[in-house]
Amino acid sequence: MPAPDEPSWSEMALWYDQLLEEGSGTHETATASLLRLATDVAGSSIIDIACGQGLATRALAAAGAKSVTGIDSSSAMIDLAKARTDPLVAISYRIDDAQALEPCGDDEFDGAICQLERAP
Repeated sequence: MPAPDEPSWSEMALWYDQLLEEGSGTHETATASLLRLATDVAGSSIIDIACGQGLATRALAAAGAKSVTGIDSSSAMIDLAKARTDPLVAISYRIDDAQALEPCGDDEFDGAICQLERAP
């Protein structure tokens, strides 16, 4: 949770989305590295913790994941993620806190990722 004098992710959501859409460089590198490290995600169910506007979530789906669930504590980020996601792709989003995730079934996901950043 940000300190009282720091902006929340919901307050910075539009700025952050624009940064990623314009290409920040670091986010593209992080996503490419994630895909190299994850190797073969084809047919897997993956949870993306602190998904933000869904950049890595969509990349995992494009890499062949059977399903990807993106979670973020910011409703504004989830709204942006949903708006940027093709409704025909097997991606779902939900609002949840990465520090206190709602329970998931033991076999619900084959893998989990998290590229959490601290808000400036």
